[in-house]
Amino acid sequence: MFFATLCGKNTDSALPLLNFLDLLTVENIFIFRLLQFSHQWHKKQLPRIFDNYFRYTSDVHTCTNNTRLASKSNFYKARFRTNIGKRTLSALAANHWEKLPHDIKDLNLSIFPRKAKQYLLRKQM
Repeated sequence: MFFATLCGKNTDSALPLLNFLDLLTVENIFIFRLLQFSHQWHKKQLPRIFDNYFRYTSDVHTCTNNTRLASKSNFYKARFRTNIGKRTLSALAANHWEKLPHDIKDLNLSIFPRKAKQYLLRKQM
């Protein structure tokens, strides 16, 4: 509301200002947190209770080890019959993790947040 009332009509989008200030939208903040959680699981930095939260595609089917999907450390996406199942954290995280470039997935824990945010900011424009 602040941007719309000071810099333009009430229908103007705040997205140009968010991009200028390198700020993520609310949706992208949620995606960023999902990616951080996924990355911590990938690097085995979460408590043991989360050990079975995800599975790699290559671990589910031995014949898929040579596919592009399995070779990029993607998570197995279970099939859900309901929309509720498709909106679980594990399903959403698997979808966004799959879209993340492979070189960002393998970064260490200190560099990953910065690179993931840059990736989301580029997509946001």
